[in-house]
Amino acid sequence: MASYFRFVAANAPFLGFGLLLACFSSFGQTFYIGLFGAPIRAEFGLDHAGFGSLYMAGTLVSGFAFAFAGRAIDRIALRRYAAFALAGLAAACAVMASAASVVLLTAALCGLRFFGQGLVTHTAHTATARHFERDRGKALSVVMLGHPLGEALLPPIAVAAAAWLGWREVWWAASVLLIVAILPSAMLLLPRMPPPARSASARAGAWSMLFRDRRFLLTLPAVLVPAFVSTGFAFHIAPLAAERSWDMKLVAAAFSAFAVVKVATSLAMGPAIDRFGARALLPALLLPLTAACLTLSAGAAPWIAFLFMAFLGMSGGVTQTLLGAIWAEVYGVGHLGAIRSVYFVLMVFSSALAPAAFGRAIDAGAGLAEIGLACAAVMAGAKLLLLAGGFNRR
Repeated sequence: MASYFRFVAANAPFLGFGLLLACFSSFGQTFYIGLFGAPIRAEFGLDHAGFGSLYMAGTLVSGFAFAFAGRAIDRIALRRYAAFALAGLAAACAVMASAASVVLLTAALCGLRFFGQGLVTHTAHTATARHFERDRGKALSVVMLGHPLGEALLPPIAVAAAAWLGWREVWWAASVLLIVAILPSAMLLLPRMPPPARSASARAGAWSMLFRDRRFLLTLPAVLVPAFVSTGFAFHIAPLAAERSWDMKLVAAAFSAFAVVKVATSLAMGPAIDRFGARALLPALLLPLTAACLTLSAGAAPWIAFLFMAFLGMSGGVTQTLLGAIWAEVYGVGHLGAIRSVYFVLMVFSSALAPAAFGRAIDAGAGLAEIGLACAAVMAGAKLLLLAGGFNRR
C-alpha cells in the first residue's frame, strides 16, 4: 500500500486529470440519465419502451460519430481533445435542460452519450493507458476511482436537487459546473505534451486487424455483455425499484454500496494486473455481474437492493480496470486510440440495445427475477466462448 501512495504522489497531476474526467463523465452515463427517467417520461408522454427506444437511437447515433472521433486522440494534442470533450458535454447538458420536444430530447441524449459516455471517458482511459506502461494497472485503478466517485456523490445530490428545484434545473447546474469548474481544473492538471505521432495506416487498419483476430472474436461477447446488462438495469432502475417497493431514496443510498465496492475492487485489480497480467485475470470478468443477476431472485427485502448494487459495483471495478488494460497489453499503445475506439463503438451499440430490450420486457410483464436469470444465461454462454480461446490464452 505504501508503494501505491508513493506512485500516486509522484504522478498526482496526471492521475488527477484522468480521475476528474472519469468522475464527471457521469453526466452522460446511463445511471445518471436514468435517475430522471420518470419526470422525462411524464413530461414527454413516453412509456418505458418509448423512452428506451429514444435512448437507443441517441446512443446508436453517438456510436457512429464516435467511430470517427474516438481515433482522433491518436493524432490530436491531449489538451485540445479533452477541452473539446468537456465543452461538448456541457453543451449537451444545456440542451437536455432546455429540451421542449422529443426531437430536442433525442438530440440531448445523443450529445450526452457521445461526449459523456464517449469522448470524456475515452480521453481519461486512453490517456492513462498510453502514459503509463510499467504501472498501467495501478494508474488505471486510480483513474477508474472517478467513476464510483461520481456514482456515489451525484445520485443523492441529483435526486434531492430535482425534488427541490426541478429536473431541468439540475441539468442547467451540470452544464455550468462543467464550464466554470471542471474544464479549467482539467487544463491545470494536465501537463503540456506534444501531439501523438501520426500513424494513419495503423488507425485505418484497426477494424480489419481486430476482426481477423480469432481471439478478439471469441472474447467479444464477454467484454460486451457487461455494458448491455448494466445499462439495462441502470436505465430502468426506477420501474424495477417500484416492482420491489424500493423508493428512489433507498436506490440512491444503495449507489453508495455500489461505489464503495467498486472502489475496493478497482484498487485491488490494479496491482493484480501489474503482477499477473490482464489476460490471466480475464476469465473472472463476468463472475460478479452473474452474481448480481442471480441475487435478484432472492426476494424484495431492502438489503437485496444493497447486495445487488454491491455486486454491480464489483463488476464495474473488475470490468473498467481490466478492459482498460487488456487492449494495451495485447496490441500495444502505438494506435491505442483507434483500437479502443473499435471496442468502444461495439460497446456503445451493445449498451444501446439494452434500454429498449429491457423496456419491452418490463412492458410485457417480466419481473426482476426473470430478467436477471435471462442475463445470467447469456453470460454463461459468453464465458464459454472466452474460455474456448480468447485473450486469456497467449
